Formats: sequence, C-alpha cells, structure tokens
Amino acid sequence: MSMAAELLGLFQYRTHKHDAANRKDFTVPYENEALFNEVIDSFLKTPDALPNRLQLMSQVVKPLVEEDLVAWGPWNCKALETGQKRRFDEKVNNDVYLTLSGTVAELRKLGYNIEDHNDFKEFGDDLQSRYDDNKPALEGIPYFGKIYNDVVFYFVWWSMYNLVGDDLEVSVRTYALYTRLIEWFTDKPSGKSNLKLALLGGHETSLFPILKMHQISNHSCFQSNYEAEVKGLPLPFPDCKNPPFGSQFVYEFYKKA
Repeated sequence: MSMAAELLGLFQYRTHKHDAANRKDFTVPYENEALFNEVIDSFLKTPDALPNRLQLMSQVVKPLVEEDLVAWGPWNCKALETGQKRRFDEKVNNDVYLTLSGTVAELRKLGYNIEDHNDFKEFGDDLQSRYDDNKPALEGIPYFGKIYNDVVFYFVWWSMYNLVGDDLEVSVRTYALYTRLIEWFTDKPSGKSNLKLALLGGHETSLFPILKMHQISNHSCFQSNYEAEVKGLPLPFPDCKNPPFGSQFVYEFYKKA
C-alpha cells in the first residue's frame, strides 16, 4: 500500500479539492479492495487511460530483516535502540508540548481527547494523513489554520527529534543506502552494471536521517522556522522543511566524454 501511494505521489498530479468520490485515482489504494480491482481492471483494458501514462510496476515486498538498504534500526542495533529509548523519555518532548498548551486547550474544547504529548503527536500524524489522503478536514480544524499547523508541527518535530538521533545514529542509518549508491556509481563506468535508473521508496522518516546528514533539515531548524512563521518573521532556515507527499532525492551520475 505504501509503494502504491508513493507511485501515485510521484507520477499523479494531486490537488486538494476533497472530491475523492469523483476521482478514482485519489481513492486507490486507500478505500477498499473491490474498488482497487475495478480501477486496475479498467487500466489493463484501456492502458491509455492510466494517469500520465504511468505503467503498472511490479512490487517486491521483503521482510525487514532481508532488506539490506535499511539493514540497521532499533530492532537489531543496540546503539539505535538505546538512543531512541532515551529520547522517548526525555523532558524535552513534554517541554515543546507545553509551549502549545493553548492549542491543546482548544482541542479539548472541541471535544478531542488529548491527554499528553503522545496523544498530541498521534493526533498530528492523523491530521497530516487526512490532508495527504485528500479527506475533508476535521470539525473545527481547517487545513493550515493555527490548530492544524500547531499539531502537525509537533508531530513532525517529535519525529525528527526522536527518530533521527545524533551523528553516530545518522551514520548507522544511512550507511547501507550510501554504500549501495557508491557501488552503483562505481560499477556503471567500469561496465559491471547495466543499471540506468533505480527508484527507491520510503516514508518521511526514511528521509529524515538523509536530510540531517546533508544539513538540510533537523528538529532544531524546523522549530526555529515555525517559531518565526508564527511571529510573521522571515524563515531563518528556508531550506529546512518537512518533506511533503511525493518528495524525492535525485542522484545523477555523469561520465565525462
């Protein structure tokens, strides 16, 4: 499901007019299997109707322990497990949550059950997913209003801070992927590989360590930007952003003639 959603995000132009009922490409693969099969059958019979002429791609799903590009994580690396557990329990998570206490109070007035920073974080995940899924906004929380922005900010900040880690953890998380990239770039000019294009998909949390490694985005600059935005000031770190749906890194390799 994640792979299908990413392909739609990369190759299908998306708007947010909340007209999913009238557009099957918005609904796949979110709603139900019967509709999914109906859409796929219609594309197979009339391939020219496929959005942007996107051809059906085969998908291979591997168990996590067999996927060498994400070989290391808290599930099998003690350093990553220890670092992540330590951050989950840190006071800083609650401190940032408390700065948004006014928004928490507004949510409770609207009838939403927010007891602590974990509820707040999960609610932010739900809100952002509703927007990306092109679903109507929740009652009293219009998209990109103050409440929506505050809650989504905390969810993204929490994810960047708690799931990325320090420089050592970032190195461990990105080592396997960048080793593969170097192998591809090395094998191509030497004739060991016929590879012309590789598409690798992941969730936003897969991109966070890469963003930090390239010094593009991290929890600190993201928080500084949000605080400036709330005050109506210019962003101090304009390149520091949360990757939106369908974001991508592109690596191109050139050989001089």
